[in-house]
Amino acid sequence: TSAHDVRFVEDNWESPVLGAWGLGWEVWLDGMEVTQFTYFQQAGGKVLDVPAVEITYGLERILMALQGAKHFRDIRYCEGVTYGELFLQNEYEMSCYNLDEADVADQRQRFALCEAEVCTHRLVGTCTMLRGQVQQGSGVALLPVSCSAQAGVASPIRLVRLFAACLYMCRWQPSTRSDTAFSCCLRLCT
Repeated sequence: TSAHDVRFVEDNWESPVLGAWGLGWEVWLDGMEVTQFTYFQQAGGKVLDVPAVEITYGLERILMALQGAKHFRDIRYCEGVTYGELFLQNEYEMSCYNLDEADVADQRQRFALCEAEVCTHRLVGTCTMLRGQVQQGSGVALLPVSCSAQAGVASPIRLVRLFAACLYMCRWQPSTRSDTAFSCCLRLCT
């Protein structure tokens, strides 16, 4: 720590949409967050008996610190080529699409299809399919929309994630396989 300023900054995290929260810390290197870790106390609206741990890190930020770069686009990707030369156009095009071009009504319909697919399979117990539909639906719902429109999206996302978490508990954690847990799953999609 004599060469760099390393700090742990408390960053307790929560997401009402995901029904999740946890105790966590950011790790700062020379004034820039480079990683964070969270001990989840709740996920999918269920209190966890054993906290789950998530660690996230920004490779670009770590590289910036190691290379002394002031901006992510200046990271040396390889000899003579910067990160910006490789990826800046992609960042620009994705931002333009998500902020200016995406058909929000079409995206909402895609989300509704994913949600309907999850509810159709509620009695089958196909966790892998559920996870895929939840991921697709979540990605669609994360397109930038107004705050009032986000409120309408948050509830279905929470419903789908709660259902997937509940079904996972019923299928893979036999100790939670009770009438209460299973009926919780069924009520979410009926």
